Amino acid sequence: MMPADFKSQSLLLPDIDPVEIDAILADPNFLIGNKSRYDRGKIYFSGIDNVGQAVSFISFDDGFHMALADYVGDGDFICRVNSPDWLKFYFRIEGRNTIVFDGVGEYCADGPRCMVITQPTGLEKADFLGAEGRNSWVTVFLSPDYVVNKLGIDPDGLPGHLARFLKTGISDLYCQSLPLSWEMKTIITELMENRYQGAIRRVHSEAKALELICIMLQNISREFFEGGKSSSAPYILARLEEAREILTQSYGNPPTLAALGRQVGVNRSRLAQDFKTHFGMTVYDYVTNIRMKQASEMLRNSRLSIGYVAEAVGYTYPRNFSQAFRRHFGVSPRTARKHH
Repeated sequence: MMPADFKSQSLLLPDIDPVEIDAILADPNFLIGNKSRYDRGKIYFSGIDNVGQAVSFISFDDGFHMALADYVGDGDFICRVNSPDWLKFYFRIEGRNTIVFDGVGEYCADGPRCMVITQPTGLEKADFLGAEGRNSWVTVFLSPDYVVNKLGIDPDGLPGHLARFLKTGISDLYCQSLPLSWEMKTIITELMENRYQGAIRRVHSEAKALELICIMLQNISREFFEGGKSSSAPYILARLEEAREILTQSYGNPPTLAALGRQVGVNRSRLAQDFKTHFGMTVYDYVTNIRMKQASEMLRNSRLSIGYVAEAVGYTYPRNFSQAFRRHFGVSPRTARKHH
């Protein structure tokens, strides 16, 4: 299965040596990217400063690994990784990525998206990552044995291509694109801002990566995509994304559920049901999450009064804001400001 906007065309990859995933796993200093310079197992990116701090690779288990990147680039760089033995979950928060399958076609992931990919043996793939500005993404690599035997996932509960890969280890070309939900974005932000140290930091990273895996496996399950749920229809997906964008832009004074439904052309009850199914939270919870995030940033980065912050994020009465803030973060706005 390929994304609807996948461009099928005969494309040739640039003349850059591909990197085997096993080489990266064997040497944690072995970075992924176009070879502008190679030195003692490291590949240096062109167009990115301090790349060693921008991209990290973490191994939690022989069959469970994660690449995590957050950087500001001044141009594209190319990543070619041969990984036919792995199920890959790719999550992009910011930036642009064009995925090219040699001689088959390309898919452009622009802005927040997530993808599930399997790559047949012998089919080369390249990722044109970045462009100017901030780029932030996470890729999780899973072996069939880890998914089936350690996570205990039943392959028959997943779409046909993935079920076959997990059962036999033989992969077809599978590239499914999905919206990046607010829940996923929150988890990835927590990964990026991991404030723990030592062994606890690693445990935190593994726990968050497992959360992402759980969400992705649920979203790509046969029940979700092949069982006829209303939220899987392309029309509904587009309407839900439109509704989310409206809420994101108007969190201080959001429309009622009925008014939101009229704006996007979906009746109130269906919007409420499909929004929760697709994004993992209710419309109310989504607006509250945005309000709390914005309030936290304002408390951390300004000297504005708590009353002003409350009004700015949509609360008429500071007391109501303080109660909502405490329910969300476990501390009062005043305490949070002191901590920051």
